[in-house]
Amino acid sequence: MPPETEKKSYVEKLILETEVPRTVAIAEVRVGEVLIKGVKVWQHPKSGRLSVFFPSLKFGPLWKPIVSLEKDKQQEIEADVIAMYHAVKEQSETINKGEKNEHD
Repeated sequence: MPPETEKKSYVEKLILETEVPRTVAIAEVRVGEVLIKGVKVWQHPKSGRLSVFFPSLKFGPLWKPIVSLEKDKQQEIEADVIAMYHAVKEQSETINKGEKNEHD
């Protein structure tokens, strides 16, 4: 049986967001040769649940996705983005905690 290789993340860049209400991060995601910029991680105000939104454009009264992905692929990417958000947020909190302890 061949050794398992580590699965490469779709997320190339993720920035924690503090300026826009409910948007907690903005990501860049690579799917093959395509780089999708402006993927938002949004936190629901009541439940605290995270959702991932891909870029879209408004045509009249309707919002249309810029990139269309197969449902399974999109769900896989959404899970990867949320996992990366949690990892980056935890790392940021650890760094901030370390800086706070240095100043005490």
